[in-house]
Amino acid sequence: MESLPFLSLEDDFLLNLFELVIVLGATSVNKNNNATINNEKAVSFLYLIKNPTVLNMVLRRINKKEAPLTQREINSIRSVSINVDHFFKTSKLKKLLSYMLCSGFLAINTDKNNGTVYKLSPEGEKVYSCLESEHFLRLKVFAKHIIPLRAKSIGQINSLIGNEFKNYG
Repeated sequence: MESLPFLSLEDDFLLNLFELVIVLGATSVNKNNNATINNEKAVSFLYLIKNPTVLNMVLRRINKKEAPLTQREINSIRSVSINVDHFFKTSKLKKLLSYMLCSGFLAINTDKNNGTVYKLSPEGEKVYSCLESEHFLRLKVFAKHIIPLRAKSIGQINSLIGNEFKNYG
């Protein structure tokens, strides 16, 4: 018996590209319009918008307002099985960033504290504003709730996420 082909959404290039556009569109600039997101924060923030129950656990730990979750999001398989593989797939992030740069969606700066940092270019901001499907609107809500984490170091962010893994198991 042949098995049916299965496409993992985790591996869908365009979906991952648009998720990164959402992360950068919602979180990448501070009040002074300076880019703040480096590779490590991009990976962590992508993980958090894809795992809103973990995002809420982290927000609760730092006494910030939690993202509103639907019953479907609370009871999803993803919400009850924490998967850390995402943190080790940096080659995927590099491909996405390369594509965004070649497409004119990405602006790159150098920051003395964070090294190479990213924000959307004006063309990337147009793409961000066009992402209006139900799924992308939900991700935008989650991404807005990540903003309080933007000022934290990657060590602090990963420690908060790691503590939730420890408490979960």
